[in-house]
Amino acid sequence: MGTLLQRTDLASLQDLTLCSLLGDRSQTSFLAAVPSTLESLEYHVVGATPEIHRFACLRSLTLIGSLYIEQGGRSEWPDIMRDFGVVAGPQMRDIGITLQVHEDPFWTFWTSGSSLGDMPFDYLANSLKKQDWSLLCAHLRECQLLQGLKIKVELKPMLDGKGKLSQDVPRCTSIVREVVDQYLPAAVASFAKVGVMCADTKH
Repeated sequence: MGTLLQRTDLASLQDLTLCSLLGDRSQTSFLAAVPSTLESLEYHVVGATPEIHRFACLRSLTLIGSLYIEQGGRSEWPDIMRDFGVVAGPQMRDIGITLQVHEDPFWTFWTSGSSLGDMPFDYLANSLKKQDWSLLCAHLRECQLLQGLKIKVELKPMLDGKGKLSQDVPRCTSIVREVVDQYLPAAVASFAKVGVMCADTKH
């Protein structure tokens, strides 16, 4: 990435989208050339927790518009708020967090149907329980111009469409809503616009 763009190409950059794990040399070189002030930042990562906090150039960013973080993987996120706090600032107007719940190939369709204890939902529940929601609330108080916070949980079925989720989308969506309602603090839920959807079918 860094070899494709020169510093002069980035001088007027306003919107930045990162779609992979951070860490290789080309990305580090690229990020070093990013302007210190951006209108918006989108960060998409699958397979690991976000790594924004590791990069001084991103820690020093001033975001004046929107921040969007999409977190995938196996549906468990040790610390969503860590990187959120790194880049969210007082001038932020819109913030979005998408959590992807991926169907596991070993999650078979039992005749008893889907239940709250099934693996993907258990991962989601554990992750939400472990989050430092008080830290998020503290960050939100600092965003004096904030107009909206969107939290979306997206169900991701297996590509072949033969898994349990694909066969039981309404029930699985309902379970995710139960998990979110149970573990998302009222202080956050009252302010945020929370949505649950399947990757292919909205409910």
